[in-house]
Amino acid sequence: VNEKRSDQLKSLKASFKETFKRIYPYPRFSDVEFDTVHIRGREVLQVKAKTDGGWVYSHQMSTGENVAISFALLYAINHLEKSPLLLLDEPEEGLDEKGVEGLADVLNHLKASTQVVVATRSSQLAQLLQTPLEEVAQS
Repeated sequence: VNEKRSDQLKSLKASFKETFKRIYPYPRFSDVEFDTVHIRGREVLQVKAKTDGGWVYSHQMSTGENVAISFALLYAINHLEKSPLLLLDEPEEGLDEKGVEGLADVLNHLKASTQVVVATRSSQLAQLLQTPLEEVAQS
């Protein structure tokens, strides 16, 4: 059980790092990571990012950085256990144009295995999410 859990965490971390860089393509962070910590008897993930000055934690990050962190974790977790449906309300909130493009790329890949329903006021995100499923499956 511990070996399988360790393999799952390793896979989760690799997918998380790759996905975060797609949504947040900026040099501010040289690495992102998460640790499992125990808080009040429960094991939780503590997300952090490496900067020139050391590690910063999610509560020290901007809204857009936290959006990127959240969707990177969501995407990575969905690889371990597929969700049949994902409902999102304005997921682009806090992201700039490049972040929206990265988020759309991530959501388009999710469409191959999960039904994705998005409520958005962003014409950019709506347009980017109109990629036909056949194109997503080929990428």
